[in-house]
Amino acid sequence: MRTFWLNTRDVEEANEVTDGLARPESPEDADLLRLIFECATDFAVFAEDASGGVIRWNRGAERLTGYPEDEIIGHSGDVIFTPEDRASGAPQHERAQALLHGRSEDERWHQRKDGMRFWGSGLMMPLRTGNGFVKIMRDRTAQHASELELKESEGRFRMLATSIPQLVFRSHNDGSRSWGSPQWVVYAGLSDADSRGFGWLEAIHPDDREITRNRWREAQTSGEYYVEHRIRRHADGQYRWHQTRARPAGERSMEWVGTSADVHEMRGLQDRQNVLLSELQHRTRNLLALVQAIARQTLKSSASLAEFSRQFEDRLGALSRVQGLLARTDHGPVDLSEKTRP
Repeated sequence: MRTFWLNTRDVEEANEVTDGLARPESPEDADLLRLIFECATDFAVFAEDASGGVIRWNRGAERLTGYPEDEIIGHSGDVIFTPEDRASGAPQHERAQALLHGRSEDERWHQRKDGMRFWGSGLMMPLRTGNGFVKIMRDRTAQHASELELKESEGRFRMLATSIPQLVFRSHNDGSRSWGSPQWVVYAGLSDADSRGFGWLEAIHPDDREITRNRWREAQTSGEYYVEHRIRRHADGQYRWHQTRARPAGERSMEWVGTSADVHEMRGLQDRQNVLLSELQHRTRNLLALVQAIARQTLKSSASLAEFSRQFEDRLGALSRVQGLLARTDHGPVDLSEKTRP
């Protein structure tokens, strides 16, 4: 159960109020205690006898439940419980727990006089007189709705995070991890507990750890995290390249949500593409140099522009046929005289 919103001093003061109203030491004390009791409009404060009959009812209780004091005094306070909770004996259980442990906390739906329900967070304690109980309760309907919405949002996030192939994680803004998806656990071979904080760096290639940490420091200024690094695949021990991205979960959130996508094959293709592009550039430069040399030689041996045009065209045709020969894949015999003949 979550920590209650009232502290011990609040409860002691409430006990003093109700006990004082029951047995005032002086008329002045009774007036002061009654004034405090009645002015606590943000809290429903009421006292019950041993069987649950209401003996004190402040304005906060009237405002929260809709029952006026003159209507509820002398009647059972169990009326603010929902019908299903009354049927299950929840009010009696609350009083029994208060007697057994000295206090009983509960957060549940309650019911107003008009039938509307509210989420009440309450604390019940026995009166020092020994003949009843005091209960302090507050309306937390809005907070409860927000908590439910947050839980639903969390549920949707986890469903999405566990159904995509990427490795999903949640971190603080310095990169210390707070949660890793099941995919991460299986892929990296590190449990969620072992990955917490900076334990997840154990799966990062040693040569990539420095840049991985540096990018987290940069992300605190840029508002976005991006790095390409190698992550060890537990199944075979291979380090594979991943693109890891992360952004804050909300506008003012200190929590970041990110994914790591395997790009190992893509990087391999890019590396091969770069090699081929470099080779193509090299061959193109050589071919252009050859054409330039042919042009010079043809120009020297030509008596006229027409002769230059004819010889240059013939030589370019021979060059084209040789280039076609280099591209052949059938490995059959080649007649070089035919290929080089103008």
